[in-house]
Amino acid sequence: LRLEEISEREGRCLVANKDFRAGSVLLVEKPVVRENVANLASSMAQRRGDFDLLRGAQNLAAAEVREEDAAQPFMLEAETNSFMFQGKVVAFNVFSMLNHACAASTEENVCFSILSTGEVAVDDNLEVKLVAIRDIQAGEALRISYHELFAEPEARQERIRAHCGGFCACSRCHLEREEAGLAATLPLCVASKRAKCQVCSSEEPAEKGEVVELFGI
Repeated sequence: LRLEEISEREGRCLVANKDFRAGSVLLVEKPVVRENVANLASSMAQRRGDFDLLRGAQNLAAAEVREEDAAQPFMLEAETNSFMFQGKVVAFNVFSMLNHACAASTEENVCFSILSTGEVAVDDNLEVKLVAIRDIQAGEALRISYHELFAEPEARQERIRAHCGGFCACSRCHLEREEAGLAATLPLCVASKRAKCQVCSSEEPAEKGEVVELFGI
């Protein structure tokens, strides 16, 4: 993998250096997990060398952080680069360089090996794998969903604005804007080739733009 500036709007992103098959583990990283953003920022400040890729004030979303909060060291980095799992705030260094695409969009191509079921504790000792959810071609930007599959469109856009200072332009959001009724149909997938169950690996043919229910995600 390599880090590349892919556009002015999207900024830096991890990019595949080679082809990966669906199910491949691309990278493994341990997170920093805290109960809230303030505690996360304090921990990140104590381990500055572990978060050298994060830009903080240069992120577009930094303008959305309150001035009094931004004064705390690494608060901007924690606010604009963290994820939520099992009610905890989670930060990575390398994985923070993943760009966003909504769940079940054609652009989404990786996911974390973290379950929100509570079966596995999310803490600093957890080895989190970055897994290809479909075949990835060399040179392709790596994109992960910053929110849950079932999140409402308005909530998704608010999350992206807070993360990136912009809006999501993925295929799913575009389709939902074009056909408002699709927003109520979940889960959905804009299939480019074939819809594949991630549990049993069975495949069903699907045309591009067709709404497909995915079971076992």
